[in-house]
Amino acid sequence: MYPDPKSKSQHLYNRALSSLPGGNTRTTVFMKPYPIYAARGEGCRVFDVDGNEFIDCINNFTALIIGTVVFLLYT
Repeated sequence: MYPDPKSKSQHLYNRALSSLPGGNTRTTVFMKPYPIYAARGEGCRVFDVDGNEFIDCINNFTALIIGTVVFLLYT
């Protein structure tokens, strides 16, 4: 359950704090206490490094208007 101090996302955020200002480059989608780190995407679904599944309702702020890894484009 988010937040989880033992999660992979928390670990990656702690690591990022040592090399990125604020530990994140996407301040518009940052959520306290740490961001969610995506591992993969399928269409409108995004899966984080902790195994959770999310629906990308903002399409990465319109940068992904066709979704993530659209099968027809991928093959």
